[in-house]
Amino acid sequence: MIALCLQHAGIADGGGYTAAQLRSLKHDPWVSKNPGTVPVGSFTWKRQNLVFWSGTGLFLRTPVLLRMGMDVVWTEEDENGNALLNIDLRNADGEQVLYMRNNEWRVSTFSDLECGVRAKNLYVRHGNTRLKLAWHYLARDALVAKLKREWQSNLDLEIIEDLDSLVQDGMLTLLHLSARIEWPRHLAIGRDKIVFSGVTITRPYINNSQVALSIL
Repeated sequence: MIALCLQHAGIADGGGYTAAQLRSLKHDPWVSKNPGTVPVGSFTWKRQNLVFWSGTGLFLRTPVLLRMGMDVVWTEEDENGNALLNIDLRNADGEQVLYMRNNEWRVSTFSDLECGVRAKNLYVRHGNTRLKLAWHYLARDALVAKLKREWQSNLDLEIIEDLDSLVQDGMLTLLHLSARIEWPRHLAIGRDKIVFSGVTITRPYINNSQVALSIL
């Protein structure tokens, strides 16, 4: 993968670079020639209700998704009641990799970085530490169908009613998060499970809680 800004990604898509030129950009990126400069960005998508989807689990109305002695993934509300995303991701040595404050993000160090041109996804990796975010905007029935496929069972009526209460402009905002975290504790959030300290969690459902996952 070769990380390019919006302007140069468009040029590349249009055939403006040869394969050799693209490889040169990867091996000698702009940021390497400008020490002290770090990639930054912003997610302008704002919704009042976020549905977190992690490890095939659902987390609703829960401001802190992950706390590990410190908040690692959490949300705060703006003046319009929109849920804004915050992340403090560090590598195995405790050095900051990704810091997001109310949808504004910066990456301090990375081995791989990808941000879609529509600002709906973000992937960052440094060594074994990595995190991936993807926003999806789904109709209520589409999300219910997705949950039934993933959980391979019928959803409880209570869960469907909870989802119905979060519909905004006919849509639900689903934020998919996966990660491998090494500091301050080891934790893996995969496609189908969450693993930490020898414990495996699958299909968790948490609604109206202050903290979803707290690992001491």
